[in-house]
Amino acid sequence: VMRVPLEGGGRLVIEMNAQEAAELGGLLQAV
Repeated sequence: VMRVPLEGGGRLVIEMNAQEAAELGGLLQAV
């Protein structure tokens, strides 16, 4: 499980597994 701080000073944190992290990484790179 990864904890990734989002925008907003890192106060909001989402948890995701490795597969979700990889998919999110792909989306970020596509932008």
